[in-house]
Amino acid sequence: MGSKFYFKMAIRNIKKNAKTYGPYMIASVCTVVMFYIIQFLSISETLGKMNDGASIQYVLTLGVGVVGLFAGIFLFYTNSFLIKRRQKEFGLFNILGMDKKHITKVLSIETFVIGMASIVGGLIVGIAFSKMMLLILLKIFDFEVPSGFEIPMQSISLTCLVFIGIYSAILIWNIVQIYRAKPMELLQKARAGEKEPRSRWLLTLIGIMSLSSGYAIALQIESPVNAIDTFLLAVILVMIGTYALFIGGSIIVLKALKKNKRLYYRNPNFITLSGMIYRMKQNAVGLANICILTTAVLIMLSATSSIAVGVDGIIKSQYDREMMTVVEQITKEQIPLVEEVIQKVCDQLGIEMSNIYTEQIHYLMLEYDGKCFKEPLKNGFNFDDLSGVGLIPLDVYNTLEEQNEVLQPGEVLVYEQGNKLKGDSVKFGEDKFLIKKQLEEVKISKMFQSSIIQRYIFVVESEEVIQKIYQSLERKVESKSDFSYVYGFDTNANKKSDYELMKAIENELEQAGFINAAAASERFTRADYQMMYGGLLFVGIFLGLLFSMATALIIYYKQISEGYDDQERFKILQKVGMSKEEVRKVIRSQVVAVFFLPVIVAFIHVMVASKIILKMLAILGFENSMLFIGCLIVTVLIFSVLYTFVYSLTARNYYKIVE
Repeated sequence: MGSKFYFKMAIRNIKKNAKTYGPYMIASVCTVVMFYIIQFLSISETLGKMNDGASIQYVLTLGVGVVGLFAGIFLFYTNSFLIKRRQKEFGLFNILGMDKKHITKVLSIETFVIGMASIVGGLIVGIAFSKMMLLILLKIFDFEVPSGFEIPMQSISLTCLVFIGIYSAILIWNIVQIYRAKPMELLQKARAGEKEPRSRWLLTLIGIMSLSSGYAIALQIESPVNAIDTFLLAVILVMIGTYALFIGGSIIVLKALKKNKRLYYRNPNFITLSGMIYRMKQNAVGLANICILTTAVLIMLSATSSIAVGVDGIIKSQYDREMMTVVEQITKEQIPLVEEVIQKVCDQLGIEMSNIYTEQIHYLMLEYDGKCFKEPLKNGFNFDDLSGVGLIPLDVYNTLEEQNEVLQPGEVLVYEQGNKLKGDSVKFGEDKFLIKKQLEEVKISKMFQSSIIQRYIFVVESEEVIQKIYQSLERKVESKSDFSYVYGFDTNANKKSDYELMKAIENELEQAGFINAAAASERFTRADYQMMYGGLLFVGIFLGLLFSMATALIIYYKQISEGYDDQERFKILQKVGMSKEEVRKVIRSQVVAVFFLPVIVAFIHVMVASKIILKMLAILGFENSMLFIGCLIVTVLIFSVLYTFVYSLTARNYYKIVE
């Protein structure tokens, strides 16, 4: 037999199995397109030349790694469905006289044709759409749209290298499976899994413990910094628990329902439950994959969309004026010099100041043990107990906040950002103060706001009380050690002038001897945040589409696979007296139950994860929990509609195969 014969046979096999190979090739092409486009954007010269384009490309580079890794896992997984449907065919070839090396040749040609078609088709579509995606990205960031068309050879080469490697690994795996199996095993392998699975109590117990531990970590976390450290652990535990419970726990639950005679011996429950037990062993991994992919899509899209939409809220929570300058570790006597330097810089640049705002605050980093504030140990302190504490005299507070509060000796007002203080009093070292009033909101010290640690503002009777607190904490009483001055004002400048003003103020203050000074522009920060968060949203949508496509394809192959497996069983049911309508009712109840189970579990995962996600978003300055919940609800609704649409399409194919 010559090479021409093997090639014709491979092409005929692909055509004959078009129902399974068609969606696989479409998904492969889409995966290549997405990988090429995100790789292209990550190295695009046009995007790199834009202001802050490098920061966007850094985010996109992370996306390249995620897409590449996912492409390998996804194509390997979908390939397993294809090979399973072909096991009987390969076994028949072997029995009719074809050696395993001949089957290997045919399979190699099939893989080569599918791989090359996917890579070439994906590159053509990717190159065609890359300009459009670049224009969309430039529009998001309000960049100038350039002329010209880029086709970087680096992106083409890397795409070819990655996917040639993936298809080569898939081919090697398939060949190993064929050589390890005997001809009769290949004939029977397509029907494997018909034996009712046994109850796997140990695996179920591991699943319960893993899922409970992951949920506990997500629900008990309080510190945003700890949220980052423990998020990956929580994800791993939830994934282990999901797989274990779908594989082992689902069988135990179904068998428990089967033992309930009232429920089981009621038409059509006994057929539905028996069928689900009968197939759950081979479907459990696929359902767990759908659950995890759905969870990833919902979390990514809700998180990235909420911070992209909430940029204005983040900026407003940090800026009282368009330009803010913070000078730390100074004395009160140096305040006029700071103001003089800032005024001089504005005059030199021709910038008018208006709506001037000033603020004085003693800001300390202290440890709070639930009873009193104290100096943190140099080594071994708990980050969760670390708090930012601002101390302000009453007269300064009343002036800035336009209030008329009165304090008696030993009384304080407190504003809490984070955990509430315990009791109606607070101690600094050995000094105890009665909390007269808890403030709901303060304008003071937005520049000192921190979402990473707990933050408290204490309004005390006078400057002398602050010095007394220093002594109680056994802190060196230096008039400028923790004293900070904030000077804010609005300008008539634009973003470019704001950047020049920021740098000029910092340079002049440094030359004047203020080494701990920083200037920040609301406009410049807004643009910077829009770039970063817009990049995250773009990557989130990109990966969300990729994961959604993978979910749809897994669902499709699961339905096709189940259809062929159930075909004979439902024919038998009709032969023993069940009508077509009764059979269809059984099919519908079984398919709906199995189809929507992973989505329901994914929704539970997302609800539990919402707290730890919010803690992580707080590090980026996002604290609008209602906006996040709103984005999450919208994302869930949109995904539910799309998922139901995919269900209706795939269920139709399933019914056709079974009937």
